[in-house]
Amino acid sequence: MPSKSQCTMYLVNGAMLTLGIVLTVVSGLILTHHADLLNNIPASDKANDVASAVFRAGPIIAAFTGSALIILGLLGCLAASNYGKGWAKCLLCLYSLLSLSVFVLALVAGALELHLSGQLARYSSAGSGDVHTFDQDVYKAMTRFANDTFHACCHDGNRTTGSGSGSGGDSKGCELLDDVFTAHPDACDNEADFQSAFFSFLSKKLKPLGVVSIVTGVVSFFVVVASCCLLWRSKKDDKADAAARQRLIDAEAGRAGPGYAPPAAGQRGQVRYT
Repeated sequence: MPSKSQCTMYLVNGAMLTLGIVLTVVSGLILTHHADLLNNIPASDKANDVASAVFRAGPIIAAFTGSALIILGLLGCLAASNYGKGWAKCLLCLYSLLSLSVFVLALVAGALELHLSGQLARYSSAGSGDVHTFDQDVYKAMTRFANDTFHACCHDGNRTTGSGSGSGGDSKGCELLDDVFTAHPDACDNEADFQSAFFSFLSKKLKPLGVVSIVTGVVSFFVVVASCCLLWRSKKDDKADAAARQRLIDAEAGRAGPGYAPPAAGQRGQVRYT
């Protein structure tokens, strides 16, 4: 029957495996969404480069973290099921170190995503008095990207849809902004309204990924604790087995009398004298 430490490892690694899959899939979807948006909006090169850096940094780290979690989850279950074997103990030591690294990486990814989400939320509600508090190069480039998107997807106060309407209203990039236009019907009134709606939309897209990354980091911490407990239990079991073997040898020596020597491996139960 599995020990409590083993059950904990199975449970936590199952959660880690699930979170790894979720994190990888969500990161991939966000990266694909942002790539389609960047590739289909005719923005200036500088604005596109800055937007690409802002959009991709967190999801890329999160995707690597998710992939690492999947591998660690499988390794953790393998080590837990064979924890009494020597190679499994070495694997658990390596696993603990890697889990600690994933813990740090997940927290970094989560913090970065939440920071970017917060920055975009501030951009969406920025007044004239707030602008000077932003990184001017990033803010100007992101504003330029939003304005380029506005001119590609809006015309004369209306969303441009269909072939030949506007400079890019029928592009895939504009189609990806359906949620923006649905939540903010007046987004095409002017550049300022579109910027507010656009940045709010991006902020809401990034925030869930940041939360999932933070949760992943917390789970990774419990994985480290569980693996350390399992290693400690394994050492404790080894000491108990050694003590039991010694008691058996002492008992056999007491029954056999003077001149008794412990039986060789595989010969237990056979009395041997010297």
